[in-house]
Amino acid sequence: MTLASRKRRWLIGLLAVIGVTLLAWMCGLCESIAREMSQRALSRRDYDTALVWATRAERFNEQDFETTFLLARLARKRGQIDAMSTLLKRAVTLGLNRERARREEALALAQTGTLLDLEKRLPQLLMEQLGDGREICEAFTNGFLVHGRFAEATSLVQQWQQAYPQDSLPDVMLGR
Repeated sequence: MTLASRKRRWLIGLLAVIGVTLLAWMCGLCESIAREMSQRALSRRDYDTALVWATRAERFNEQDFETTFLLARLARKRGQIDAMSTLLKRAVTLGLNRERARREEALALAQTGTLLDLEKRLPQLLMEQLGDGREICEAFTNGFLVHGRFAEATSLVQQWQQAYPQDSLPDVMLGR
């Protein structure tokens, strides 16, 4: 083998490594963009678009617990509680904090009106919301409304309006 062919092989190998690295980086970037687009659609309550973007993000990386959690939240929003539970278990296996999964399960119970001991946890959930304040308010308001507990629902909606003045759903809930 001549020196020129060795250099050519070395150069081809180097370009292959650079290409694979660039491809992996691009996939990670595409995953992040798709997940961000899904989260934006979710915050607009456009669940169909959020699902499309979350599914795209999952195609780029099936082992990402954040994307799996996002799919679980979308399942909860769509009333698919069994699918939500399965996805949450998978997300925990992939690295999701168990407390975050428990909170999502609690929101599913609240959303469906199964308040039980959850309403005792409401103040704590709101204090330690970790960015989920709107989700907590929406789920518990739905739960209160399911049981005809209009005073509690109204009080929570008013707090929700104060905390998130740009969110229009509290106004809709108040009208409801």
